[in-house]
Order: sequence, then C-alpha cells, then structure tokens
Amino acid sequence: MHQQDNLTRSIVVPERGFALLANSDWALLSQNAAFWELCRSKIISVDLTKQRRYKLAGSCYTGEATLGSIRLILAEKFPGATNALLNALDPGKRKIVEAAGQGNHDYAPLSALVFQFIPSVRTYLSGFRKVRYTDELLTGIVASGRLDIRGTIKLRISGKGHKLAFRRSQITSDLPYNVCIYAALRQVERFAAMAAIPSSQIAMARALRAPLADCEKSMSRLTSDQLKKLAREQLRDHASSRPELAVPIGLASSLLEATPDEIHENDGIAVKKSWFVNLENLFEASLRNCIRRQLHDNFRVTSPQKRPDLFKPDLGRYRANPDVVIKDEFGACVMIADAKYKDIGGWPDASDVHELLAHAAGYRSPRAVIFYPSDAEFRLTTFGTSVTDCKVLAIGVRFSHFEHDVKHGLALAGVLADSALHDA
Repeated sequence: MHQQDNLTRSIVVPERGFALLANSDWALLSQNAAFWELCRSKIISVDLTKQRRYKLAGSCYTGEATLGSIRLILAEKFPGATNALLNALDPGKRKIVEAAGQGNHDYAPLSALVFQFIPSVRTYLSGFRKVRYTDELLTGIVASGRLDIRGTIKLRISGKGHKLAFRRSQITSDLPYNVCIYAALRQVERFAAMAAIPSSQIAMARALRAPLADCEKSMSRLTSDQLKKLAREQLRDHASSRPELAVPIGLASSLLEATPDEIHENDGIAVKKSWFVNLENLFEASLRNCIRRQLHDNFRVTSPQKRPDLFKPDLGRYRANPDVVIKDEFGACVMIADAKYKDIGGWPDASDVHELLAHAAGYRSPRAVIFYPSDAEFRLTTFGTSVTDCKVLAIGVRFSHFEHDVKHGLALAGVLADSALHDA
C-alpha cells in the first residue's frame, strides 16, 4: 500500500474502499490544509478505528493528489472504467485496451480527458460555435457604422466637431458556454506538467483558443470556484443538447474540476498536483450517450425533461427523475433507465427497484431498466412485469465491452430489433 518513490510515499485508496494509515503518514496528512479541503469536498473521508488507527475511505471519485511528500491515489474499483466511460462519451478518438487484474493504478485519465476534449472542441468550433451580436458605440473622423446623432451632438458641444459618433454591430464569442471552453483549453497546457500530453495536443489547444480570445476578459474576472460552478451550470443546461454541444462542455467541466496548484494559488490551498473524476456522474452521461448512438434517429434519448409529478393533484415536491428517457417519434415514452454505479452482486436493492418503478409510472413507460457495472461478465436479471404493467430488467455491463453490452441490453429490453440481439 505504501511505496518509496523519489522521496514521495504513495497511498492507494480503492474506490468505495479504505486504507489504514501508518502513524507517520497521518502525522503528515493531518497537517496538510489541502487534505482537509479534500475531506470537506467529500472526495475522501477519514475515520478512527477501534484499534485507534486512522483509516481513509474512498468515494465515487477516482484520481490523485500530491499532498506534501505523499501521493494520494484514489484507484478505480473496475480497472479501465475511466477510459471506457470517456470513450463512450465520444467514441473512436482513443483506443481502449482491456485491463487485466487489478492494474498498477499508474494511469493518467488527465490525458484521456484531453484526448477526448480537443477533438470535441474542434467539431464545436467548426460548425456549432455559439456567438452573439453586440452594438458598440465608437467615434472617429469617418462613420464606419450607423450614425449616432445624440453622440455626435455631444462631441460637437465638447469641442470635438471633427469627430462623429456611430454604432457598429460586432460578433462576439463572449458567452458563458464559450468562457468555460476557453478556460478548459487554458488548463490543457497546465496539465502537461503532470500527465503525458503530446506537444501536438498542447499546440492544438493553443490554436483553438484563438477563435474564443474575446472570452479572456470574462474568464479573468472569475475565480476558480466560480468557473467550476459556471461550467456545471452550462453542463446542466446543455446536457440534453446535441453531442456537438453537450460533449465539449461535459469534458470542459471535468477538466476544470481538476485542481493543479496554479488554480488554487490565490485560495491558500496547497494541492500541488491533483485531478478527480466523479465516476457516478460519468457513468450516467456515458450510458445516455451510448444509448443515443445505438438507437440512432429512431428514438429521442434525453435526460428527464418536464418531469411528471408522482401525485395527483400536483404537489410540486416528488417528481419522476430517471437518468435516461427514451421516446418514440410520436413523443410516447418507450423506456426509462437508471444508471447505478455500484456493485450489485445479485438482485438490486429494493429501494432501487421501487425508485425505478416510480419513475416508470410517472412517465407511463412500458419498460424500465437498471444499468450497473459488472466486473467479469454481462449480467441479466429479469423481474418480469410489475403490477403497473412495466417490464423490468437489471443489466450488468462490462467496461471492457461497454458499447457491446449496452446494445445487448437494449435488445433484451425490446427497443432494438431482434437482429441487433443476434449481432450482440
């Protein structure tokens, strides 16, 4: 669990697992302000055992941070999960190699994020860039725009009779969405010091900043926490948009959530190198994107929208909120799904099934599926038909065959043709 590496000890905490600390390691961590910041952010937690030993407990986050002389690694429970899920967000950009065994935890998801992010930004800027028009008041000897009579009169009164006031419409990219993309492109160069990012990717990130250069002023006014909050808001607003808009902002948000020391230099937090990925959120987003690709244009796949109330009359408190909603061309719901990023050995918990049935009833869906990660094999649990006349399945998908297993699950649920089941 501990190893000497250039005077830096490594402590590995498994995802959703724990690691006991040596007294010397606890002495170092307890004096580190960045460690307590990670605890406050619920990325990791610390507890005291009955044997009076300190124990670190992992959460749904994976990643690593350098805290003084200690390298803290939050390791994946399912080897290859991070890369597989990032690939499912935008497939074909990066080769995924199936992991064997527990792995050595010496991976670099920062590089994976960058490899996904750069192509998605290129696609966005090539034909989907969000812009707005601004009306700017200018002065000059020659009016290069619409003459502003009132402004010109003011110039005459102030003794500048040789000048004219005029207004000119200009296109700007200075929008919240673009500010987040620009800030994430700036982060790519900072990450190069801690991850194996090729110089070609760094150069491309610099080039892609040029069309968004007018976002620099707005970005400089925001603190790191404000940028992260803005990115999360933009991700929420565009989560159900086309991939050309949803994927870049999703990856930008992940990049901005990483915390190298440059970001926090004004916050008094001494995290030298760190990045963290919330695999629960990533599992949900990747599953939704994968289902959208498998169903093509035959169905509309979204996150929950106009969530129906679970009671009549409408209480406004309890609403159906599945992770995935699938509707046909006429707007009728054909299936809902929940992404449960946890180890389900056999039957799902009753609370998860009750939640799924409530979502399905709210959307009047004839099918409901729980998708969860499986470490060794594709798994299928068939519940039959519920008392609300809903077909219910639980499907375990492997990260090494993520796309294949999701397709197989959709065929078993009955939203893909029988031929797709044979192909899978």
